[in-house]
Amino acid sequence: MSAPLDHLRSIRAAAVLGDPPAAADVAWCFARFVDYVTAAPAISIEEAFGLCVDRGGEPWWRSLARERRDTALRELANEVAPAARRGHRVAELQRRLRLYERRWSRVDQHRSVMPDDYRGRPDALLFTIFRENELAGGGPVPTGRTALGAILDPLSRSIAETITAAEIPPFERQKVMR
Repeated sequence: MSAPLDHLRSIRAAAVLGDPPAAADVAWCFARFVDYVTAAPAISIEEAFGLCVDRGGEPWWRSLARERRDTALRELANEVAPAARRGHRVAELQRRLRLYERRWSRVDQHRSVMPDDYRGRPDALLFTIFRENELAGGGPVPTGRTALGAILDPLSRSIAETITAAEIPPFERQKVMR
């Protein structure tokens, strides 16, 4: 991600915890705000903060929401199947996501905040996953084996994207493709 998103991520994390943001983040934010008010209306606030998106790109708030959703998915997998192999973790995630999806569509999507009784339970992570997914642009929460596997193990996805089938000897393809 970009430096502006790193600053915003840090400021948000401090705000969520009720802590003051780091001095470097405050200085960065103040400098960007001064850029905006001294140049307005010549530039937008997104331009001043370095958050402009090229045509067809993803807005910064969607990128952050997708990050938070994926982090919550990894936390849920670690909570519900900590010692399981990847395939079992994915299967358990799929099961829980599909069960919760019904409650989300009937009840929870209409709530402005997570219910207090969810705290400390897998329901809190499920609520976060579905809420952040909405903020990331909506659409269905990833429940497919491939999508969940890539989210749980992003390093393997990046390695797999760099290796083509032609570069792998035929006798090794079965191992890599699993």
